[in-house]
Order: sequence, then C-alpha cells, then structure tokens
Amino acid sequence: MPTALHRLPVEHMTRQATQRSDGRHFDYYSFATARPRPATAAIEPEPIQTAPDRVRELRWHPLLETWNLVAGDRHLRPTMPEGCPFCPGGAEELESFAVAAFDNRFPALVADPGPQQSAAFPAARRPARGAAEVIVYSPVHEGRFATLSPDAVLRLVQVWADRERLAFGDPEVEFVFPFENRGEDAGNTLSHPHGQLFAFPFLPPRVQDKLDAARSFRERHHDCLMCAVQRMEATGARMLYAGQQVNVYVPDFARFPFETHVTLIAHGQRSLTLSDAAAREFAACLLAVSQALDNLFSQPMPGMMCLFPAPRQAGDDWHLHAEFLPLMRTAGRLKRLAAVESGTGAMVVDESPEVMAGTLAAVFPDLPWPEITVQRADD
Repeated sequence: MPTALHRLPVEHMTRQATQRSDGRHFDYYSFATARPRPATAAIEPEPIQTAPDRVRELRWHPLLETWNLVAGDRHLRPTMPEGCPFCPGGAEELESFAVAAFDNRFPALVADPGPQQSAAFPAARRPARGAAEVIVYSPVHEGRFATLSPDAVLRLVQVWADRERLAFGDPEVEFVFPFENRGEDAGNTLSHPHGQLFAFPFLPPRVQDKLDAARSFRERHHDCLMCAVQRMEATGARMLYAGQQVNVYVPDFARFPFETHVTLIAHGQRSLTLSDAAAREFAACLLAVSQALDNLFSQPMPGMMCLFPAPRQAGDDWHLHAEFLPLMRTAGRLKRLAAVESGTGAMVVDESPEVMAGTLAAVFPDLPWPEITVQRADD
C-alpha cells in the first residue's frame, strides 16, 4: 500500500513529432518543470505505406463472427537481437526522449493498408486500417515496468492518454488498446522496457463481450455492471487495495493464475485522460501490482498487462480498467493454454481466487505516492 507522500514539481509534457523516410511516424515525449516555449509547427506525417508484396488486411471468421488481423511480414520481426533497436545506435535510431511512441516496423494495422481484396462468401476481407505503435518507457535498457520510478509510470499514463486521444482522431478507430507482453513466455521479443498500442477499426471479441454484458446488465438490473462488480469485491478477501480513486482486486471470476484488476471507481471515468489524483493513484497501483507479481516467486512474472479504456461507442457504464494476466501458476510452472482453453475458450482455473488473492496480498508492496501534475501535450 502507498505510504509516504512526497511532492514533485508540476511537469509539462511536450510531444515532438518526426517522420522517417520509410513513412513511419515517431513521437518523442519530454517533461519539464517549466512550460516550454512554443515549438515550430510539426510536419504532418504521411500515412505509412505497406509493402506491396506483404498482405495487410482483416479477414472475417464466419464461425466466430470476428475479424482476424493478417500481417504478412510479422514473422520477420527479430527475437531478442544482439543489438537493442531502442538503445543509442540501435536500428530505430531513437532521438533523446523520456518516453517514445512510434509506428511498429512490423505492424498488424496501418494508416493506409492499400486496396481491399475480395473473398468468397461467407468469408470477407477489409483493409487493416488503424495503428500499431511501440511505446518505449525509458531510454535506459536495464529494467522493466516494475522497476520504473512512480513518476515515470505516471508520465507513461499521460503518454497513453495522449496516444488514445490522437488515435480517436481517426473516425474509423473503434477501440484503443495499450498493452505489454512481459517475458519471452508471453511473446515479448525485446528486453528493453516497452509496450505497444493497437488502434482497432472494429471491436475485438472480448471488448464486444464486455460491452454487451454491461448493456445487458443495465437492462436487467438498472445498474452499472462494473460498479456492481466493485461493490461485490469491496469487503471481500480478494480486495488488495481499496483507494479513493482506484480499486485493486483478484476478481471472483479470475481466469488466469493471480489475475489482478485495477479499476477506476468513478462511474463515467472511461478514458485514460484522468484528473491529477486519479492518474497518480492509477499509476501507483499499476506499479504495485507489477512489483507484487514479480515478488511472488522472486523472479519477473511472465504475462500480459492489458489496459481497457472505453470503446468509441461505450457509455458511462464502462470504467477504465487494467487487467494483469500472469502466466506462472507457481514457481517454475507456467500456465499453458491447452486444448480446452484454446479450442473452446473455457478456462480451467488452477486455484481459487481467494487463495490467489491471499498469496498476492502477502507480497503487495508499500509505495510512495508521487504528488505530481502532468499536463498533456497541446492539441
């Protein structure tokens, strides 16, 4: 639980936009205690061009009624290369930054995916329009999300909010998804602290399911589903932290070992653009959960961190929340999705959520809360 309070100076966030010769867009974020002088107008980036010999499209799965993302060159992306592409002299040639966000070199979604291809009924195809970005948390190669400072995580929350706002500037974007794959067992191919962001032109199945569940619950019970879940968890053994702005808990319906949710309490808080107090508490809780998971077995926990701001069409019944989906059920033993989970979608849970919460509570850390205000980049 956060204990000590300390005050940091008010910070102003600046975004510097550049564009590479390959058409990719790079944004560099910096933070200063004084408002920076107005910069010269940034060059409006042109859409990234897709290689003509590489498929980049959405293909309809008629049996599951959802879209698959087909990216014909993602198999070429490097796995733990000898030279880090995000460090000085690396392949991405990043400039000076506190946080960097840029178009993925091997994207599943792009601003200009090319002409639409035809498909035989009942299948269908669409251009893979959207965005797939890399977000580098720090210029320092060593470390991971759990070893970032609290103010660095708070700055990252502000960058996520800015990326969300920019992505929704495209009217075809329906959902913005910041996420992180942690460890090689979770599909992470680079060790430098970083995550990704997808801007989807459709609602992914789990997001659509959540939206449908919230609407159905409202119709049946005249109540907000996410508020009801938090009331259910409020006094139970699964609550890890009950704050003024944020709740942290292992949900009654956890599907992964030590699955943990970080949820904004305020009804109607849908976006990553938060008040100072909410941003501070949200950042500290994300960091606390990350550290607790790493503390469980005295090693970095492989898994996924998934952030869920509201889809474009969601109402106030959607609360901003994050899900941590670990992949290690006990020391040295991974949770692998086998035939039942992968084939049917029905998860087999290895331990009760109450026991998992108790184990996690024992290593949930005390953290200082950074008293800091970060103003988002100017429109």
